[in-house]
Amino acid sequence: MTTHGYALNVDLDPAPFTEWITACGLEDAQFTTMERELARAVTVADVRPAAIEAVAEVFGLELEELPAEDGVGLWTQPVHASLAAR
Repeated sequence: MTTHGYALNVDLDPAPFTEWITACGLEDAQFTTMERELARAVTVADVRPAAIEAVAEVFGLELEELPAEDGVGLWTQPVHASLAAR
């Protein structure tokens, strides 16, 4: 984890990011998604409960769900697409 949090590449199109990102400085590392690795449809909603539970367990935390403010929270695929188009 970093001060910026962490990301799980669940179901987004990795193509735009392969040109911009060298994961952890590893030139030969390939950008992928959970959906691609599992060879089946996976959504953020599918992954969220397990991810929350894992973070809480690893860091010994008791997490509380808070409502997101407008414009804050998970980015949906259309946001990734609009960023990639820049």
